[in-house]
Amino acid sequence: MYAIAVLGNFTLLFIVKIDESLHVPMYYFLCMLAVTNLVASMSTVPKMLSIFWFNSREIDFSACLTQMYFIHCFSGMESGIFVAMAFDRYVAICDPLRHSTILTDSLVSKIGLAVVLRGSVLALPFPFLNVALHFHILMANAYLLVPPMINPIIYGVRTKQIRDRLLRLFTHKGT
Repeated sequence: MYAIAVLGNFTLLFIVKIDESLHVPMYYFLCMLAVTNLVASMSTVPKMLSIFWFNSREIDFSACLTQMYFIHCFSGMESGIFVAMAFDRYVAICDPLRHSTILTDSLVSKIGLAVVLRGSVLALPFPFLNVALHFHILMANAYLLVPPMINPIIYGVRTKQIRDRLLRLFTHKGT
């Protein structure tokens, strides 16, 4: 299955590269997906095969972290590419006459760069992970307490009947 996946993705990349008629956004996104699938499979399957074939049951800590980074990074990229492909199909269906003017090569490359940056940055270990435990507890409590405290204010003021009743309550003069 691994060989078929690698061969299929390389075939897709080769065909899109040599055929000029396939140089459109849909196939660019398919190529991005193929590259993502290639790197994701090449980062996990060789070690898995060494475990099964050679009974090599150990992995270095740094290799494990690298493999984990690539799995998370390229999974994030894959979901971003799916969103970009959905946007491409949305524009093609809803505004077919302007599809080529909306999805230009520069926009597709910017979307591709955004997908790569999103996947890479979201998988990075952040320095604020070394924050003291009490800060996490404080933030969890704030997350649970602040929205219920703010929602009545926001939705109460936005609802006309509640706002009018509140104004009558505070502006009512004694009779």
